[in-house]
Amino acid sequence: MLNKIKRLLGLTPKGGNVDTDLEEVKLNLPSEVNYNAMDPVKIIGNENSDYRILLMDDFVEQFTLYELDFNRIKRRYEYDILKEFKVYEAIGAYAGFMTHKLLNELPGLNVAVLDMTLEMSIKLSNGDIIEYDGVDIAIDIIKRFPECEIVFCTAHSLNKRDPLMSKYITKFEEATGKEFDPYYMSKADKRSDIIYEHIRKAVKQNEATTDDNDQKYL
Repeated sequence: MLNKIKRLLGLTPKGGNVDTDLEEVKLNLPSEVNYNAMDPVKIIGNENSDYRILLMDDFVEQFTLYELDFNRIKRRYEYDILKEFKVYEAIGAYAGFMTHKLLNELPGLNVAVLDMTLEMSIKLSNGDIIEYDGVDIAIDIIKRFPECEIVFCTAHSLNKRDPLMSKYITKFEEATGKEFDPYYMSKADKRSDIIYEHIRKAVKQNEATTDDNDQKYL
């Protein structure tokens, strides 16, 4: 409701996110983490676009598959993601850490396609161990960019009896109050169709937000 009111008052920037809230929900970045030693987030596509999509996976090979997905979407739907979107690629073992840092820097995010299982963790001097898996990142995104379209791309089947999947599902649902199933996509699914559907929803949401903002000038 608060976001809807802010859109009606013209406070929402293009991209469908309320930037007046961003300072209030800054994410904690542990000072001991050496982000400079990690693979940087790669930016491709239209760097001048206000539409932003995040791809996060610890396997480099996965991004070749995303390129194939984008090409299929271009052929099937005549929609060129690399022309319309600024694409952020968080790659490698520490992709979760770099994505966590990136979210503090972005003014908005429209779509996020996240790997769920990221195994890398860091032990701090006080003995605490920190790690960011895909669910942690999704929770962060919902805090900062609640209108962002999120999809988990994972090799794990949606089997709630599987202890690992059950752990992720429970963590997501308890933290967000949202059902997990609509956010799930198997790496064996018709990925390009699912990704395009989330992009279509994000663009439609942004257009609706822009229309709301325009009402104040009428």
